[in-house]
Amino acid sequence: MTLINNNHYRGIAVISPMYDGEEKKDQDRAVWYDASQTACLCDAVTSSPYEVEAADLAIIFSLVFFSGGVKSILRTLCNLLIALRAEKLHSEIHLPNDRPASMQAILREACSPEY
Repeated sequence: MTLINNNHYRGIAVISPMYDGEEKKDQDRAVWYDASQTACLCDAVTSSPYEVEAADLAIIFSLVFFSGGVKSILRTLCNLLIALRAEKLHSEIHLPNDRPASMQAILREACSPEY
């Protein structure tokens, strides 16, 4: 609990996974860092076999977003995610077995180098 101007604040973290029917949703993250008074919310807009790793990376980066040039730090995070995607495009894709077959086909197509 943090005291600011005689008001007490408590951080709340919401952790995935969630479920939409049988489909597991594990790409969203919300976190509060008490020491730096920083909150971060990652809400994926597209499915990816590596969505969990991307969301985890983004919440870690949130610790430094406001320590300098926000645009520069966000650009660095985006460049890192793009570089990691390029690396993954040249490796074998391993999809979780709990994904529906139709979603697996979509993810394989989206992760192909021709996409």
